[in-house]
Amino acid sequence: MDDSDIMTKHNRLLTFILLLALSSSSIASVTISGTRIIYPGQEREVTVDLKNRNDTPALIQSWIGSGDTKIGPGEEKLPFIVTPPLTRIEPNQGQTLRIAYTGEPLPNDVESVFWFNMLEVPPTGKDAKGQNYIQLAYRSQLKFFFRPEGLTGDPKTEGDNISWSVVQVDKGYVLRGTNKSPFHITIPNVSLSSNSKTYLNGSGGMIKPKSTFDYELEGLSSSVTTGKITYQWINDFGSIKTSEAKLSAN
Repeated sequence: MDDSDIMTKHNRLLTFILLLALSSSSIASVTISGTRIIYPGQEREVTVDLKNRNDTPALIQSWIGSGDTKIGPGEEKLPFIVTPPLTRIEPNQGQTLRIAYTGEPLPNDVESVFWFNMLEVPPTGKDAKGQNYIQLAYRSQLKFFFRPEGLTGDPKTEGDNISWSVVQVDKGYVLRGTNKSPFHITIPNVSLSSNSKTYLNGSGGMIKPKSTFDYELEGLSSSVTTGKITYQWINDFGSIKTSEAKLSAN
């Protein structure tokens, strides 16, 4: 094997690795309608609209996953089918995908969360033939919530009902949010105001149904028993809502 063969194989391998590993939506030409997908359990299917805003065709592969970006399409057994799983979208055109639940058992008393994945492979440039080049694929992800029929509560307002307390953990003190609802509550940021001081968390986190999540607050180094909580949460439409609450006892 001569040096040119080795270089060609090297470039092909590098291209393959980048296709699998690169995750980005900021420079992808195909956009997805909305920022999250809600699947009501009583529906036969839901749809997702894609739009190619570029002047060149785009090849799209879509699937539902658990959220691990190292896992590719078809490597997990999840009860959802995306149709078509592979499609070509012409320049400045759209495509509607359908997602169907195949019926395998999922919890019926709380939401389940997965991820909608879209891998966009741009076309090869006209000048790339016979040249060494790197082809980049862009992977976008949206949260995908499966919502069983008959859950108690209202997802439009449950974000207002988070209860908060300061608790001690191994790393010090944290602000613990408790979600008693059957819905996932995503909180981008939260702050605690107490004794003329404000402690911030800007990294956020999602509280699972009927569960808790601990938020680290910058500067919080001792127990706090009273104060006002200000936090933002994201509703079904991707809009950010702001709520306030009083700090509760542990």
